[in-house]
Parts: sequence; structure tokens; C-alpha cells
Amino acid sequence: MSERRRSNFIIRADGNARIASGHLRRTLSIAAQLLRLGCQVSYVLSDAESETMLLSQMTDAGIGPDKIRRYVLGVSYGNPGRELSKLTDILRQSGAEALLTDSYAVDGAYFHALRAAGDWYLAYIDDLSRFDPAADLVVNYDPLPDPARYRAAGKTLLGPAFAPLREQFMDLKPEIRPEVGRILITTGGTDPFGMAGRTAELIREDPVLSETGTGGRTPDLCILAPGYGRTADMAGAMQSCDLAVSAGGTTLYELCAAGVPTAAFSMSEDQTLFAGAMGRISAVLYAGDVRTGRDAVLEKIRAFLRRRIRDASLRREESERMHGITDGRGAVRIAEALVGDGGVCDSGENPAGRGGRIWR
Repeated sequence: MSERRRSNFIIRADGNARIASGHLRRTLSIAAQLLRLGCQVSYVLSDAESETMLLSQMTDAGIGPDKIRRYVLGVSYGNPGRELSKLTDILRQSGAEALLTDSYAVDGAYFHALRAAGDWYLAYIDDLSRFDPAADLVVNYDPLPDPARYRAAGKTLLGPAFAPLREQFMDLKPEIRPEVGRILITTGGTDPFGMAGRTAELIREDPVLSETGTGGRTPDLCILAPGYGRTADMAGAMQSCDLAVSAGGTTLYELCAAGVPTAAFSMSEDQTLFAGAMGRISAVLYAGDVRTGRDAVLEKIRAFLRRRIRDASLRREESERMHGITDGRGAVRIAEALVGDGGVCDSGENPAGRGGRIWR
């Protein structure tokens, strides 16, 4: 499709017990910015479970159910070939100009089929680099993306500057307190290995960690995981904490935006790739994959917390380095690129200064 201003978008993404809510959360951050630009946004979802999860995410983001139209395909997640005819029918009937896909289930054939079916602007959020998508725009906000992998793309937005964080994470100002009074433990939407409980137990029972909080008390714990709690104000929760233990994923970029020194672990292949890369750029300490050694991961977390709980200067140094990685405005940059009204570079910003690269 030729480069022109676009205003009618469909987002293809899902969330369920198997894949959690990450795809919905990050695309909804982009959707919110598209709505602010006066665009029409609809979602195409596999099933009712995905729609229920999307509505919950919309509520957290302050987006009313009437703001985003939802199409439910009535197919099982993970079968893109079966849904293509229904998806293209929706694209035609809705008058959509662009499709943003965020799914680990699609492959190169999916984009070739969409390209053959119509003149839609095709965009894809990729963080596994499994294939070279024939899309007009590819977003890969991994810490160390490889531009050579995207020869078929019209344009790519690469690096942390394009991490699509929620609006609440824009332009935060980190605070480093003299003592550690609160520690965040978060596992995202799933916790199959019980890491929230095991980490909390580790902190409460460790003689060093339990006596070095404010006034010699065990630091308060903010646990955001299944069976513990959740919050719509994640930025506020993070900024109330002095250290964090987190599963891999976009949450690590949120912690960077908030400037909270973090030990990260992984529970899946995509988390291992991402958290490992975040460790290699010294954004977080990567403690390892709990699938292959939970006890070893917990010991690395213990060592991370013990060293930092008494060293405010180290926490400050790490906080400043993390905050330099992302300013939380990635969703704005992606939305501007999708709309096509001059692209993200015409605003006078230099996303490359925040670890981003634009390739045409």
C-alpha cells in the first residue's frame, strides 16, 4: 500500500491462559495512541476468552467498551490458516486500511496470503525473529535486534525506543531512597512455577534481607501475580518499590522506565530470549530460566537483593542506566508510523538516542 495517512485500523491479537495477556496489553498501548490521533480501532480475536481479557485490559487503561469494536472469529487460538478467510472478510467489510498483527502463531505464509488478498497496510510486532515477514512495517523492540533479518519489510522500527508501554510509563522520574523499604515481585499473568511465593519466602526467611529494611525490619513486599493481586496503576506500584524481581517480558521495560533495579527470570522461550538480552545490555540482572533450575535462579536473586539492599549508590547507578534505555514513549512512535503522517522522525525527536533505529 502506498504511504499516505491512514485512519481505520484492525489489530489482530489474543490473550488466554496459555499465552497470558502480553500481546493484548502492548497492542492496546498502541491502540490508545491511535485513538488519541483520531483513528478508528477494532480488534479481531480468536474467541470469547480473548475478548474477556481484552475488555479487562481496556478497563485498566480507561478505555470504554464502546471505543474499540471487537470481532470474535470463533476459532481456536494458534490456527492462522483457518482464520484467514474470516479475517480478510472483516478487513473488507470494515473498510480497514491497515492491519497490525501481534501473534506467535503466524508465519511467512500468513503475510503472503494477506498481501495477495488485498491492498492493506500490514504491520507486525515481532520479538522472536523466526521468519522474515513481508509486511509494510515491522516493530521489534528487543534490546539487540538484528536488522538483517528483515529484508522483506518496507520499514522497521527497532530497539527499546519503540517498546509499546502503557501511557502511565511516559516520562517518569525515578527516585532512589536511602534505604530499601519495599520490594516488588511480579510474574505477569501466569506463575506456573510458583515463583512469587518462593521469592517472597526467600526474602522473609533470609537473615540479611529480613533485617536491612527501614528500621531494621523486613522490607514490605508488593506481590503482583496470580493468586496475590493486580493493579491498574502499575507505574505507581513500581515507583513505590526500591528493588524488583520480575519475570521476563515487556514488564522489564516498564521497570526501566520507572528506574527500579531488577533481577529477572524466565519461564518460557520468549522470556528467555528477551530477559537474556536485557541482561547482556546491563539493563537488569538475568538470574536464569526457572524451567531448568529454579533453585539456582533463586540463589542468584538472593545474591542480587543482598548486595543492593545495603548499597544505595549501586541502586542509583543501575536506576540511571535503566532509565536511559526507554522514556516510555514507544507506543506514540509506533502509532505515528502506522498513521503514516510523516512518520516518527518528523517530530524532531531522535529515537536512536534511546536505543532505537528506523530502517527504510
